[in-house]
Amino acid sequence: MTDFTSLDPNLKQSLESVCAFVETLSGTAPTQAELALVLSRYFVKKEICDTLLAERLSGGGE
Repeated sequence: MTDFTSLDPNLKQSLESVCAFVETLSGTAPTQAELALVLSRYFVKKEICDTLLAERLSGGGE
């Protein structure tokens, strides 16, 4: 399992991008607790997994 004691700058930037996107659409930025809640939902996890697998297969992953 990945160690999250410190965040990779790319991951931090992605989370900030999600917050900005939500704020643009809803008028309010999500809290960290709200982000944690939605990221733990099955649909979101499945979408992330599917996207990562597609990126890896296309050679786009690191």
